[in-house]
Amino acid sequence: MTKLLTGLVLSLALGASAWGEVWRFSAGTGVGPILLNGDYLSPTKLGLTPGEGIQVTGGYYLKYKEGIETECTGKKISQIVVLSSKFATKNGPVEVQFPGNLVIGSTAQQMQSALGAATQSHAIPTAKNAPPRVYYAYQSQGLGVITEGGKILQFAVFARK
Repeated sequence: MTKLLTGLVLSLALGASAWGEVWRFSAGTGVGPILLNGDYLSPTKLGLTPGEGIQVTGGYYLKYKEGIETECTGKKISQIVVLSSKFATKNGPVEVQFPGNLVIGSTAQQMQSALGAATQSHAIPTAKNAPPRVYYAYQSQGLGVITEGGKILQFAVFARK
């Protein structure tokens, strides 16, 4: 019996650490070590691979190949978008822990059960035959969610309003 319990505990421990580091998604604050108002280069310093950068009014929108995007005003991060629940960085694997045990791909119903009703929501225009997209804002929490076809496509962290 002791060997069975020891084996079970070891299996759970190995399974939990199989994806390496856990980055907690904290609405209104940040995602793991990537923080709002943090240095715009911090994702690169954490091992994320820079992808496309887009100049926007007042700053930059930086995309990383791992599924993280940051909107930067000046040289500070003003919004963080997460498109993937698990990814590998140059420094090792990362699993993002979202509120309510949600993941990218959870249903809109699961989101509403876990987070409650959004303070704002609206349909996002899409191509004629594309699945519907909806943006949900939890402004007092600093959290945004986009669903596509009723499933979570991305989470966003922004300053609480």
